[in-house]
Amino acid sequence: MLNLLTVPVIAFVVVILLTPVIGKLAKKWGVVDHPSERKIHREPIPLMGGLAIYLGFLLAVLSTRDYNPALLGILAGGSLIMVTGLIDDKIHLSARLKLVIQVVAVLILIKSGVVIKAFPYRSLNLFFTIFGVIGITNAVNFLDNMDGLASGLISIGCYTYFIISLFTGQRWLGYLSLALGVSCLAFLFYNFKPAKIFMGDAGSTFLGFTLAALSIMGSWAYNVFVAVSVPLLVLFVPVFDTTLITILRIKEGKVKTVRQWIEYADTDHFSHRVVGLGFNETISVLLIYLLAVLLGAMAVLIQRFENTLLTIGIWVAVVVIFSVLGKVLSRATYRK
Repeated sequence: MLNLLTVPVIAFVVVILLTPVIGKLAKKWGVVDHPSERKIHREPIPLMGGLAIYLGFLLAVLSTRDYNPALLGILAGGSLIMVTGLIDDKIHLSARLKLVIQVVAVLILIKSGVVIKAFPYRSLNLFFTIFGVIGITNAVNFLDNMDGLASGLISIGCYTYFIISLFTGQRWLGYLSLALGVSCLAFLFYNFKPAKIFMGDAGSTFLGFTLAALSIMGSWAYNVFVAVSVPLLVLFVPVFDTTLITILRIKEGKVKTVRQWIEYADTDHFSHRVVGLGFNETISVLLIYLLAVLLGAMAVLIQRFENTLLTIGIWVAVVVIFSVLGKVLSRATYRK
């Protein structure tokens, strides 16, 4: 019980104190994000904010002195992703090299026991673990395109997992999700519009990787359909964003290869298209937060009742709502 008090305090204090320091270092070392036609900010902004989130998360979790192999595997894999991202933010690594490193990080998870167990064949479980973690890692990276968006969404997802951990007695899941959620919340003091610092690819890939790992680590239900649905609902916003832009970019002929898809950057994401509907950037981010909160509430609801019919009903509602939303957003265009 004491850890549930110290973890959020340590995470919050570390991020609040370190973020301004790291921002100054990023400027000094030239690790900044410059404006361009495909970006929405108008002046150089320091990167490396993800390092503050990582340190707050790491120190808070280590302070518990209560570990299991899965927790240590997530820390090790996340650390590899963070270091790779920091190097990439400075010298821009190739997409192929980053993919290889992400696979290695997932193999660390698998070695520590963090692996999908939804299928009767181990090969399928391994495939979907690698594919799923790498997919969410990059989906969150893509979604980090507006002040406060990625850090806020990850924070909401983590709080959802923390609530479930309290109901189910999964203390290691509780430590990790609470530490990451509070670290992201503290970072929002500097990252919400107008942002003073960005988390960079180091931060967004680390957050995506860690949230994906938590989604696999958790025990959600005995009913396999419900167990798969809980993390899918929590991860639905980044999955929806990636699916939407992939379909539209292919349809419009903007990408034709996997490499082009990975490297393509533009103001055509979920958040940009919400702005295109006439909302300002702050309201757009808050509306997406609201969607994430509703999806998280649905995840908690089906986890608590573990009812197949309820889960089917919720998925029908989600599919209908997001199908309509996708059609509306496909006609919206972002304008600065």
